[in-house]
Amino acid sequence: MSNITEGGRCRMSLDRVTGGAYLPESNDCTYYIEVYPYEVNHFELNAKGLEVDIYQDIKLQKNFLSNYKTKAGLPYVMAALAAKEKGLDDLFLSNDKGNILETSSCNIFIVSNGVLYTPGLDEGCLAGTMRMQIINLAIANNIKVYECTILPQNLLAADEIFVTNAIRGINWIGGYRTKRFYNNMSRKLVVLLNDYWERELGI
Repeated sequence: MSNITEGGRCRMSLDRVTGGAYLPESNDCTYYIEVYPYEVNHFELNAKGLEVDIYQDIKLQKNFLSNYKTKAGLPYVMAALAAKEKGLDDLFLSNDKGNILETSSCNIFIVSNGVLYTPGLDEGCLAGTMRMQIINLAIANNIKVYECTILPQNLLAADEIFVTNAIRGINWIGGYRTKRFYNNMSRKLVVLLNDYWERELGI
């Protein structure tokens, strides 16, 4: 028993059973589940905006596995390490065309004139559960959302940028290179997100 009574994190990992190398002897799998408690039972917006840039050393390649989170996460690990070396909070990852896809651990949204834009799954970004929830939440509250190509120049032209994942919810970007950003939409969506969980799930 975990004894977790409020917020927590659950991670389930699947591994192929031993036998074979690149050609497995069996497709059977093993799994393990980890749970960790959280001190708070709701999503909180980061007080200080994240500082980010673009990771240049590795480009993401689009294939039929791109939308899934697998253990082949070396590009994300390298991006996170590079961000730390540069004194940044995170780095954007792009594909071989230069299109921005995500960060080392989050999906990305940019805001312009009150409209949300996010890379489409056909671009090769991860199909994050929080990404989909934010899209649905925005639509339900009459906030327009478009899935489209995000270029580096779109980052500089944005009014606001925020990133999402299932653990942290929404984090707003405070600065990309010399550009500074607001967090008006981020604050609004965090309130809507917490209201949704409280209303629909009773937490």
